[in-house]
Amino acid sequence: MPHLTKLDHFAIAVKDLPTSVSWYKRVLQLKELSNPGWGAEPVFLLAENNSGVAIFSKSTGSPLEPGAGLPHFAFAANRENYQLFKAHLDSENVQWEEKDHLISHSIYFRDPDDYKIEITTYEV
Repeated sequence: MPHLTKLDHFAIAVKDLPTSVSWYKRVLQLKELSNPGWGAEPVFLLAENNSGVAIFSKSTGSPLEPGAGLPHFAFAANRENYQLFKAHLDSENVQWEEKDHLISHSIYFRDPDDYKIEITTYEV
């Protein structure tokens, strides 16, 4: 049976991206992770344990959930469990999609209340 290692990140849509990024960095002491392949959004901010928040602008919306306040939340898994989750989701008849984020791979699916959930691995 597959298992998760931690909550990896959650994603939020904010009304003022620079103000929110500054606040999370200043108040929560999160460090910015940048990747030129992502473009301007999301801004990804991490705590020491590498869990974090992906911040999108509400004006442009998340590419996953335009206009949503909480586009998704994500759990981390090692590569083996990531693969096991794909088979497990199939066995549960859960529709999912996979994306390559350059530094990670993720699978996305929805819960019964239509929240988008991500399982991600950095072992690419």
